[in-house]
Amino acid sequence: MNLQKVFDNYISKIWLEISKHQNIVDFHKQNIRPFFDKNKKKGLILAKTIPLKFKKDNATLAVYEEIVFINNQLHIDKYEYHYERYRQDGSIEFYFRYDKDPYAKKPDDFSQEDWDISHAVHHLHVGEKEPRYKTHETNFIEVFNIIRLNYYNPKIST
Repeated sequence: MNLQKVFDNYISKIWLEISKHQNIVDFHKQNIRPFFDKNKKKGLILAKTIPLKFKKDNATLAVYEEIVFINNQLHIDKYEYHYERYRQDGSIEFYFRYDKDPYAKKPDDFSQEDWDISHAVHHLHVGEKEPRYKTHETNFIEVFNIIRLNYYNPKIST
């Protein structure tokens, strides 16, 4: 199986989803930068330094994904999807970020049960670094569509 092709197809799905909504987001393929290391069977997707920018309000969506292949199947091993909205003066008005952080180290003074709640592998930050809200595993397309439908849907005023 050609893992580079699987990785490229995954990137193409992301680009296609964004390109279907160019009326709301400034999109250039250089915003989503894929890197694939065929020797290590790993990939990386970055849109952190040049995040996607939404036309209506200049809000941004920064993306980070670490991709691994297990039994020739693509898996997102770690991710960050960070959405920010700004005030007129450029300061951050609001943000949320979905994280998958399977490698966070549990402090010695936490029980495993408490750690699994306070720093769940899949969690959501809203407006502040703490607290983290336990959530489901997600992906770029789902987060992009949550943003698109909740903030840029003409049927809903924001």
